[in-house]
Amino acid sequence: MNSTRANENRLHHDAERTTLADVLSFRSRWGMVVTAEQFRRLALGFPEAIEGSHQRHPDFRVRGGKIFATLAYPDGKWGMVKLTPEQQEEFVGAEPGVFEPVSGGWGRGGATNVRLKPATKAILRPAMAAAWCNAAPKKLAREFEAGLK
Repeated sequence: MNSTRANENRLHHDAERTTLADVLSFRSRWGMVVTAEQFRRLALGFPEAIEGSHQRHPDFRVRGGKIFATLAYPDGKWGMVKLTPEQQEEFVGAEPGVFEPVSGGWGRGGATNVRLKPATKAILRPAMAAAWCNAAPKKLAREFEAGLK
């Protein structure tokens, strides 16, 4: 009788187990998955950020014209944030399913691809903020960082 009850408990527990598909479906339903439009809005939400175009895909720049992020390269499933190599190592290490170094010299310099589908705003925002601060004039970056404290 104890083995029957143990089997019933195991079956009940297995039936309640959440699958990866359940999580992804939930994230999609509740708007937690980052779309290209959400990536764009997030980038443009930083002070003095503007959208431009670079090699036939959107880019995001801060005062002085420095690019801190791009979108849709190599295709619409990707974004890119321009981090330092140290920041890249931290983000890739923490979220390897979301972030990966761009290939070649740009990647060694910190350019980091972002897979949009598994990304969430909570994961992307700190990376985007770091990229924006890297590109922004020092005074503007300090003012922004002071506002976060």
